[in-house]
Amino acid sequence: MKIMKKVFVLQLFVVILLFVSCSKPVEDGPPPKADRTVVVYMAADNNLSSYAKKNIISMIRSVPANVNLLVYINLPGKTSRLLKISHEDIPASVSDLDSYIDKQHVVKTYSDDNAASADVMRTVLTDALETFPAESYGLILWSHGWGWLPAGSKVRSMTSTSLLRKDINTDSEASLTKYFGADENNYMEISELVSALPSNVQFEFIMFDACFMANVETLYDMRRNAKYIIASPAEVLASGFPYEDMVPLFFAKPFSPDKVCQTFMEFYRKPQNYAFDGNKSAASAAISYVVASELDALSTTVKDINNTVAELSLTDANSVQTYEQAQAHVFYDMQDYMQKRCRVAYPELYDSFYMQLKKTVPYFDCTEELYGRTGCIGFYTVNLSCGLSAYIPVNSNFDAAYYKTEWYNAVRP
Repeated sequence: MKIMKKVFVLQLFVVILLFVSCSKPVEDGPPPKADRTVVVYMAADNNLSSYAKKNIISMIRSVPANVNLLVYINLPGKTSRLLKISHEDIPASVSDLDSYIDKQHVVKTYSDDNAASADVMRTVLTDALETFPAESYGLILWSHGWGWLPAGSKVRSMTSTSLLRKDINTDSEASLTKYFGADENNYMEISELVSALPSNVQFEFIMFDACFMANVETLYDMRRNAKYIIASPAEVLASGFPYEDMVPLFFAKPFSPDKVCQTFMEFYRKPQNYAFDGNKSAASAAISYVVASELDALSTTVKDINNTVAELSLTDANSVQTYEQAQAHVFYDMQDYMQKRCRVAYPELYDSFYMQLKKTVPYFDCTEELYGRTGCIGFYTVNLSCGLSAYIPVNSNFDAAYYKTEWYNAVRP
């Protein structure tokens, strides 16, 4: 009897061992945190869709192993999806990318395909950050961009007034540029964009792969959302950022916004990546990064100037460097603006502004000429540039919208 009992106990012990060894351990609590999760939000239901696919292929080619690189992609005629990008089965061409998306790496699909909706962006970011938690986060916002201007200004019918954008289809022998959040005829206001960003997360970096987004009016609204904001004050060529070179930099510790900006400029200074307008081909690129926590101090120096110095006249404003060739300018270089306004008469105010500007924008680089399609198609010379644009309220077409910005309320006398 004792022998049978011992055999039974031994058999029970073996069964328990087998059960434990064959069972998956129970996972308690949230998933483990990565060092960094980077989300690319691609609003590409527009004329940039082919470039979006090329950029995704570049990401697949260069993504490091065991990192969280997520891409929300919204393409014409396709269901929007959140993908996890991995360095596997690299598509050979854009045509192969659809099958790659269809068969693998889909984290979630979305029934609402309006990528220019703040509700959609909020849902996507919540899904991405909750599913792939990390010690820090990066965000790339990819689409057309039109700075701080209200959504109606982004509509191409505006070109009939000759105020702003040259129709992007009028010259097939010229480079395309991007102009944030265009989904067919839907556009996202900057206030909506900010409302869609998670309030409990400060991104290590936010990068705009879109035109005109390094403007003080937009970035001031976003000063609490990120440590660094990387953007161009001018138009960005449709080919976008060189992700094959950049993606590993997104996951570097510590993160270096300088290296990201330098990589961008090195790419567009190579002849094979030049812009062209049918008659001329040349390097065209401008990029900067902003230390978001310094924007409040910058607003204080500008308010001091506004309390003392009269605004520039339209004639004087027309002598300020701009980042477009529109009939009615919107994106003026901030340093040139303040320099022409007060450097001679009030040097102490200008010096205070300039020192804070350098803290706010530690890095900026720009080619000698820039290419654009706003107002007219072609190159224009850059004589003075600091990497951050600002609006001068001398244009009745946009003044009313400017007076509603948070930046204006911070700096008005």
